Amino acid sequence: MSCYERAFLAQARPSGRVEVAFQFGRDGSVSLASASVNTLRGTPGGAGLAAGLVRLVSSWRMPPQPAATFGSYPFDFTIR
Repeated sequence: MSCYERAFLAQARPSGRVEVAFQFGRDGSVSLASASVNTLRGTPGGAGLAAGLVRLVSSWRMPPQPAATFGSYPFDFTIR
């Protein structure tokens, strides 16, 4: 079961934003990742959803690079 599915079970419709900041090392793997923004904090399932997204981003791979690369990616969840 995905982190979103678990959050959905804890709360009818998780809504908000989790922004994950990350660093790709020279070998192309993610060497650091953390939830830099989490508007789901304090809602049922929100912490688990943020942790799941950090785990997902941590599994990303890029080709090897001459230097470390920093970035962030927003994950927006909206009730429709």
